[in-house]
Amino acid sequence: MKFRDRMVKCSIKSLLCLSVLFCAGISYAAEYYVDPGGSNGNPGTDALPWATIAYGTGQIQPGDVLHIRPGTYRDSARINIRDNNVSLLGEGTVAVDPCFSEFQTVNNGAWTLYDAGRNIYRTTNTYSPTAETENVWGTFEYDGGRYKLVTYPTYAKLSSDYQYLGQYAGPGMFWDKNGDQRIYIRLAKTEQMNLLGYGSLPDDPNQLVMHITNAGAFIYIHAGYSGVTVSGITLKQGTMRFGTGSYDCTVSNLKLDGTATRYGIRVLDTSHSMTFDGLEINDYFPAWLTWEDVKSVYDTTMMDYGLYIHRDTHDITIKNSIFKNLHDAIDILYTGYNYSIYNNEFSDIQDDSVQLGSATYEVDIHHNRMIRVGTGVSRQSVTDASGNPVDNPQPGRKYIHHNIIDASQEKLFYRKRADGTYSSPNADADGYYCLRAFTAHSPDKIGTDGDPRYIYNNTILIGDTVGGLGVDLYGQPYRSTDPYQKVINN
Repeated sequence: MKFRDRMVKCSIKSLLCLSVLFCAGISYAAEYYVDPGGSNGNPGTDALPWATIAYGTGQIQPGDVLHIRPGTYRDSARINIRDNNVSLLGEGTVAVDPCFSEFQTVNNGAWTLYDAGRNIYRTTNTYSPTAETENVWGTFEYDGGRYKLVTYPTYAKLSSDYQYLGQYAGPGMFWDKNGDQRIYIRLAKTEQMNLLGYGSLPDDPNQLVMHITNAGAFIYIHAGYSGVTVSGITLKQGTMRFGTGSYDCTVSNLKLDGTATRYGIRVLDTSHSMTFDGLEINDYFPAWLTWEDVKSVYDTTMMDYGLYIHRDTHDITIKNSIFKNLHDAIDILYTGYNYSIYNNEFSDIQDDSVQLGSATYEVDIHHNRMIRVGTGVSRQSVTDASGNPVDNPQPGRKYIHHNIIDASQEKLFYRKRADGTYSSPNADADGYYCLRAFTAHSPDKIGTDGDPRYIYNNTILIGDTVGGLGVDLYGQPYRSTDPYQKVINN
C-alpha cells in the first residue's frame, strides 16, 4: 500500500474517533411542550405534553425550548428558571392566571358581611400562607373598567372611620394571614371617588368580578443565569424577576395584566445585556388614590413600578412597549450605563414615566409618547451607604430627545388632614396638583457636576400653573458656559 493511501485511511479513522468523542460531550437542544390539557406525568413531547409551565421549566436543560400552547394555566407555583440558554415560547394566546376562581364570578357566596356599620365583608374560605406568599393583591371590575384594590397593612386602616391621610383611602383588602387567615374587603366610596363619578359602586363585593391572589404569576430567572428568552405570555396579577448578575436575556411580547408585588419586572444588581421588546404592563392604578397615599402611607404595597432596574446594571434596551395605569413606569435609580429607551407609550402614570439616577450615564431616551403623565423624565439623587452624593463618572451623557410629553393634566396629589387642609399650599381645593415634564428628587444630594442632560427636540405640554418649560434644573450647578447642560429646540 502506498504511503499516501495509508495516511488517508489513518486520517479518516482519526476523524471518526474525534467525531464520536465530540458528539458524546454535547447535549443537543430538545423541544418540549406544555398544554392546559396535558399531564405532568407525561414526557413533555408534542404528542404527550406536560400540564404546567412551572413543572416544565423544572425539567428542561440548557439549550432546550419549552413551547407553551394556547390556553389559561391556573397553577400558582412559581416559574423558576435555573438554566442557561433556555426559551419559554408562548404560542397563540397564553395566560397564567393564579387568581382565586371563586372571586371571578358574581353572587356565588365568596364573601360574607362582617361589619355592617362599615360595610366590611370577609371571605367565606380561609387562605393559608406559604413560603412564596407575601400579601394579597387584586383588582375589581366595574362599569367597563378595572381598578386596583389597596392592600392595607392592618385591619385598623381598612376599617378606619376617617379618610384623612394615613387612614382609609378607598376600596381595598386586608389579609389576616397570621390570624384567622381570611381576607377582609371594603368598597366604601371616598370623597374623591364621589367627585370622580364612582358613587354607584356597590358595597357588596359579591356583585363584582375580582382578580385576587396571594401568590401571583411569578417568573423568576435566578442569579447569574444567562441566555434566557421569554416570549408571548400574559401574567395575570403577575411579576417577573431577574436575579443578581443575570445577562444576555430577552423578553418579548410579555403582558402583565395587573401586578402581584410592588414591581412588575425587577432587574437586580449587576445584570446586563438585556432587551425588553413589546411589553405591556398595566397595574390599573385608580384615579382616586393620591400621590401622598402612596408615598407617605402605603409605599410598600401601592408604590408600583412597571420596570425597576437596580445598581451597576448596563446595556439594557426597552422598546416598543406600553406602560399604563402605574404610579411609576420605569425606574433606574442608582448607578449604571448604556440604557436605551425608545418607541414606548406611557399613559396615565401618576408620578414618573422614567426616573433616572443622577449617576447613570450613556442614556438615550427618544421617540416615546408620554400622555397624561405626572412627569416625563425625572432625576433622583444617588448616594452611598453613608448618604454622601455619588458623582457621575461621565456627566452630561444623557440624551432626551424627540419625545412627546404631556404633563398638562393635574393629578390627585394631596389628601386632607384632619383640620381640612392640605400639606402643600400649591394644591387646589380638591387636592390636585400639576407636575413638571422634567423634575428633580433630592437635588441637594446630587454630585459635584450635578446631573446635566441634553434635552432637545421634544414636544412638551405642561399645566398653566407650571412656569417656564417645565424643566426643573434645581441642584444643577450654574456655569455660564456649561459644556454638558443643554435644553434647546423644545
